[in-house]
Amino acid sequence: MPPHFFKKGETVTKRSIFACSDGCSEAVDGNCGVWNRPYVFQQDGAPVYTSHLIQNWLSDNVDMFWSKEIWPPNNPDLNPLDYYVWNVVERITNKSQHPNVTSLRTAIEAVFVGMDSATLQRACERFRPRIEAVIQTNGGYIE
Repeated sequence: MPPHFFKKGETVTKRSIFACSDGCSEAVDGNCGVWNRPYVFQQDGAPVYTSHLIQNWLSDNVDMFWSKEIWPPNNPDLNPLDYYVWNVVERITNKSQHPNVTSLRTAIEAVFVGMDSATLQRACERFRPRIEAVIQTNGGYIE
């Protein structure tokens, strides 16, 4: 699913996150339904995500939701978007200059929509060794 872009000047709050949750859930369910594979919904430990409003909604609406008590907070080493996918997006979108934000946003969306399953598979294959490395550092960062 493509990334969600907040409007200029919009503050990211638990209410703004809640407002885009339904679309996120539908997109994830739709994509995983195509593969007929289970998934785990992961988020970082930012306060807007750990509010009771968001945690309760996710618990009620996402089959495999890992609560903030299970997932290490703010650890980019364990988020495939942080340690792999965004690097791919950045490498591709930086091949040319963008005259404005609209051009960059369009390029980012195009990369996400066009990302093949092999790229996502590579991100997932790196997960287990990364989580083992984080365990060895007692939850510390590995990069």
